[in-house]
Amino acid sequence: MELSCSSSSTSGTKKNPKKFKVDIEGNVYCNHDILAISRVAGRRSARSGEAFYGCALWPKQDCKFFMWKSDIKAFRIEHGRNEQELEIENLKLQEENKMLKQQLASKKSTWKNLLFLAIVVIGSWIILR
Repeated sequence: MELSCSSSSTSGTKKNPKKFKVDIEGNVYCNHDILAISRVAGRRSARSGEAFYGCALWPKQDCKFFMWKSDIKAFRIEHGRNEQELEIENLKLQEENKMLKQQLASKKSTWKNLLFLAIVVIGSWIILR
């Protein structure tokens, strides 16, 4: 699920919207589509001690992804997505996933049976010729 949130940048006069991805469990992903790392702002920061998400590949292949944890939490509250709702949605998705896997396994089993039957018929035809 892709969500967008307003930036909390204090450097400019206009806030630019940032986009971020978060899964049903609340894991945040950077622009590389990999799990973002939770870090804490250092003592030289104006927000020292505050938690944020950043690119997991920083500093070598940094995609410049940065989001304060409080901004993500505020976005969820603003859009009415609490932890209980997310857990219920997650359980529904897990159940749907289980059902789809069963359907896929059933289709595979049907194809295997048809293939086996075709081999038996062809084998019998060859032997009886």
